Amino acid sequence: MIVALYGLHLLLFDIVTTVPYLKLASHAVFELINTLWWGILLGMLMVIRQTTASWKVALALPLISVPQIVLIAWLMNLGS
Repeated sequence: MIVALYGLHLLLFDIVTTVPYLKLASHAVFELINTLWWGILLGMLMVIRQTTASWKVALALPLISVPQIVLIAWLMNLGS
């Protein structure tokens, strides 16, 4: 449900705005997910940078891990 609302807000915003409760729900999910992901990404960068002492590694690892996390979250959401 969360992935569906996020996708609706992202891709079909013009259609979503015609249904008030759908607009409210999709906007809330969109803002929440975007805020959470920025916090998680910044936290990952700082922890990896501190442990490896390398900005290159700190910037490369999220490029590998974040798509995997999104895929797993999407698959888990499909299952429920």
